[in-house]
Amino acid sequence: MGETGIYLKWPGLFFAIPGMIMLIVLPAALIYIVFKRTHLKMWAKLLLIPVCIVAPLLTTALWPYLVKISGFIGATGGDGTVPYDFVASKLFGDFSDYVWTGITTALVFFIFKKTGRKSPVG
Repeated sequence: MGETGIYLKWPGLFFAIPGMIMLIVLPAALIYIVFKRTHLKMWAKLLLIPVCIVAPLLTTALWPYLVKISGFIGATGGDGTVPYDFVASKLFGDFSDYVWTGITTALVFFIFKKTGRKSPVG
């Protein structure tokens, strides 16, 4: 029997879009929001940098988990419990990463709009 190994494979551009958004766009947007659009002290802003980097990556696991624990989605057969990633794949199929990324992007955009500084003129 052969030994198991791994290899690197670059997905097509269409399938790389959620990864690029989660790894580059959303962390950069959150860091921009923290540094330019909030009135926190500098030490608090520096402490929030790791949160800004890691938070978008956790969303693909967080949203399906919230859907599962909300009780809106049930399972048939077996003992009635399924892992939350199974729920995500059954709800949206191969496009579940796009859905969760879209929800997260909309949430970041909402935060961006709500943290805007008011102009002293006008």
